[in-house]
Amino acid sequence: MKTREKVLLIAISISLILLLTLTFIVIAIEKSSLESFSMKYAKEKSDAFQKIFYSELKSLEILCIDWAFWDDTYEFIENRNERYIASNLVERTFIDAKINMILFINKNGEVVFSKFYDRNWNEKELPEIFLYPEILGKTGFLKLDGEIILLSSKPILPSSPSDFSESRGYLTMGRILSDDWSYDVSEVLNAEVFIDAKHQNSEKSIAEIALKDIFGRDTIFVIESENPYYPEYVRNILLSFFSFIAIILAFSASMIFLLDREVVSKISKLEKFIRSAKPGEKIELNGTEEIRVLSNAINEFLFKITEYEERMKFLTKTLRHDILNILTAIKGFIEVYEVEKDPEYLKKAILQIEKGVELLRVEKELENSELKKVQLKEVIENVKKSFPIEIELKGDAELLADDGLFFVFNNLIENSIKHGKASKVTIEIEKGENIRVLFRDNGKGFSETAMKKAFREIYTEGGSGIGLYIVKKLVEKYNGKLRVLDKNTIEIVFQGSSID
Repeated sequence: MKTREKVLLIAISISLILLLTLTFIVIAIEKSSLESFSMKYAKEKSDAFQKIFYSELKSLEILCIDWAFWDDTYEFIENRNERYIASNLVERTFIDAKINMILFINKNGEVVFSKFYDRNWNEKELPEIFLYPEILGKTGFLKLDGEIILLSSKPILPSSPSDFSESRGYLTMGRILSDDWSYDVSEVLNAEVFIDAKHQNSEKSIAEIALKDIFGRDTIFVIESENPYYPEYVRNILLSFFSFIAIILAFSASMIFLLDREVVSKISKLEKFIRSAKPGEKIELNGTEEIRVLSNAINEFLFKITEYEERMKFLTKTLRHDILNILTAIKGFIEVYEVEKDPEYLKKAILQIEKGVELLRVEKELENSELKKVQLKEVIENVKKSFPIEIELKGDAELLADDGLFFVFNNLIENSIKHGKASKVTIEIEKGENIRVLFRDNGKGFSETAMKKAFREIYTEGGSGIGLYIVKKLVEKYNGKLRVLDKNTIEIVFQGSSID
């Protein structure tokens, strides 16, 4: 896929993500606003319903008080008479007063008279629940068989009670909220009323009202009406959505144009340069800060490639030199063995082969390896096993290195023995802000010339194995520096490599 196509794809992807994000935010804000207004609207409906409901309950209570404080009722409860029943407790009275139930209980708790009608004014047996003593003297409502029955119970007293008047019992009235009442309420509220029903509809305004019945139990009334804020909510979301599309398209087109002019075209130029660039070449490219940084990074990369190639040439040249020396030695040992048949010459040839293998391993370490935590003392202890002379080790430290660290000290000790004729080597490790290693021997040491050139490229005195230059490169790889302090002392400082 070409760069321009990628830029276009990225722009489209970002635009979609931005569009969805902004739309989600708008929906969240609008939904919060909708819920806020809906709650306020639902509260208004709830308050209006409760006002109507308790007004109906109050009218029943007033009617019950009128009957309970009526002298005829006071007389009837004590001395039941058919005249009171015939005059007041006929079906027409119930229908006109919208009373579905009436119950007279004397002071002994005995039912003097009762009558119960359903919502269609069919006379039914009085439900036992109306006889519960918890109802006496209270006003409230009761849910029975899915219907709401308003109840009011009052003590029966004379019309002009005195402090010495005695209640002769209780009168309880009940009114079923009829279909006509529900219809009238719906018309007034412009809403539908449900009992104990769960409704979830964002297009509707839902008010749930929990009212305590006459026994203290919750009964849920649901007021459902058209939500006047919902159409505006939908309209605002659609308007925002299409506005975002227009803005994002304009923004994306502008960004694509700028990116193409300031970035993509420059990247294309870089791409062509990289395809044909040779080590040592540079590219000068004007543009944004990022483009300049990228072109500088490419130039640095090309410089490193050049440096890497030079290093590889050096390694190849050095190793070729040492490998040829090793092969010459092997050939000589084998030729002597063929004449004298002495197994020692074969052993020496084998040692030279192993030395060549080690040289190749060192090359690999220089080329590519992963640094890890190592203990200097442990590495040097392993090196000591290869040499018969006395090697004194003081101190310890931990740093980031690889297996090449073994060859650093192996070569230094080998160089001291082979060229300095040393019989003792002392290695001191000092751990502070940096790690300082002092390498000393008791041999003849470096000559004046060698002290100045020992760690230069391919400088050796009489052939030094992998050469002190490679030792220097390994030390630099471990963020260290190496120098000759005097003819018998080499200092190695690993800067910032200590691990606390």
